[in-house]
Amino acid sequence: MKKAMLLLFSVAVCIYADMVGTAANGRKVILKDDGTWFFDSITSVETAKSTESDGFRDFTWGMSQAKVKAIEKSKFIPDVSTDKILGYQTSVAGLGALVTYVFVNDKLYKGKYVFVEEHSNRNDYISDYESIKKILVKKYGEPKESNTIWKNVLYRDDYQDWGMALSIGHLVFYSEWETATTDISLTMHGDNYKISFEAEYLSKNSGK
Repeated sequence: MKKAMLLLFSVAVCIYADMVGTAANGRKVILKDDGTWFFDSITSVETAKSTESDGFRDFTWGMSQAKVKAIEKSKFIPDVSTDKILGYQTSVAGLGALVTYVFVNDKLYKGKYVFVEEHSNRNDYISDYESIKKILVKKYGEPKESNTIWKNVLYRDDYQDWGMALSIGHLVFYSEWETATTDISLTMHGDNYKISFEAEYLSKNSGK
């Protein structure tokens, strides 16, 4: 009886098993019976590291502009797009962001997130920086460089004023990671009460 039940279960699994395919960027795709799909997140450590370090988002360095445009599903921004740049509206960890892809000789060599989330409390921008930094640490490990730079120490002793210091250029946050193929930087700085927050991914073969 147990053997019969086991056989029946095995047949059922085979009938209802999801189909597995490979996307243009090399990542495994799971196709469900209802027509929906998603990227397979269950990969070996080696495969995961390879995917994470070989490009930007779901794209590998060297991809053509046409190929990136065909695959990217975020909202296209024509005003910032040219024959060398593609711009899209997206979100990262719940934060609104613009994402740009930069090409040289029609090959992807740089990607950037420009975070556009706005806060009335300027210290919340610092919290955003720490949140994105934690995500990058989880993905790439501890940064090879991480600095809190005071250009003017007027507000340094009162954390409640750090957001103000940031907005007028007294304070800068910077972290940097490196993989086999990519240099990654996370930067937050300000000027004239406006705060800029960016994450940049640069191919080590840029311009070649």
